[in-house]
Amino acid sequence: MNQSKPSSVESRLISEQEAARYLGISYWTIRDLRFRGDLPSVKILRRVLIDKKDLDDYIARVKKVEGP
Repeated sequence: MNQSKPSSVESRLISEQEAARYLGISYWTIRDLRFRGDLPSVKILRRVLIDKKDLDDYIARVKKVEGP
């Protein structure tokens, strides 16, 4: 009998709740960003998922450097 170990592949698409934790913001802010068109999403059947790459791209877009 071949018993394989569970895959340790990390998912690229995550839920809105996970995306909120990833950015350190609320679930409702994630939804607002989606509805305004600031954050793309993927809908698979009934699930709304967020691509981690899009979260990183969003961070890069809104990142500011303050100084003299």
